[in-house]
Amino acid sequence: EIKEAIVDLKRRGEKIPLVMINKIKEDKNNKVNFNKLVAYTKDLKNQLIELKEKLNKFFEAIFDAYILLKSPWKEYNEVIFKIVEAKKDISRLMSEGEKGGKLMLKSKKDNQYIIANVD
Repeated sequence: EIKEAIVDLKRRGEKIPLVMINKIKEDKNNKVNFNKLVAYTKDLKNQLIELKEKLNKFFEAIFDAYILLKSPWKEYNEVIFKIVEAKKDISRLMSEGEKGGKLMLKSKKDNQYIIANVD
């Protein structure tokens, strides 16, 4: 509306009020700032996607981790795997004399996990 009013005033040869000129400048600045915010938001969304991908890689890497026991446990100990995405700890209490082997985190149905002997 302001642009139309300015064009109309120019056509009639009248002086354009300073308020209208300032509003046009303000509108241009708002558009520039809006475009910067859109670009910034898009950049943040891309960063979020990258971080989620990295987190998923770390989450999947825990299933490659294992503890190798070459001799029976001495005393009582606890093995703990920390799940980052689900924010929970999966633990297993080991009894004294329990046979050694390879302990790994295994996924069950419905996001349930266990620490199992894998040989």
